[in-house]
Amino acid sequence: MKFVKVAADQEIAEGGMKGVEVEGQEILLARVGGTIYGIEAICNHGYAYLEEGGLEGFNVVCPLHDGCFDIRTGQPTVPPCSEPIRSYPIRIEGADVFVGIE
Repeated sequence: MKFVKVAADQEIAEGGMKGVEVEGQEILLARVGGTIYGIEAICNHGYAYLEEGGLEGFNVVCPLHDGCFDIRTGQPTVPPCSEPIRSYPIRIEGADVFVGIE
């Protein structure tokens, strides 16, 4: 696995989200409780960009059908989302955010 720089730490405020693309993979970053997490950026239920939805605690809300995924794991938490989406490891080095990709 390699880690790729995708953002500056200060770009993602507490409770905020940011979509990034890394080698053809669209990834959503979000900060909750001071920690930055990364999951697939597109809902696998309705093909919507999750960045256009909301963040409620650890739940990322899909803008199409209000289904949710856990930002920490990619697991569905609220229907109609039922299949998990990929989560990505995140590293913070200095002021930079890195995402682990295969």
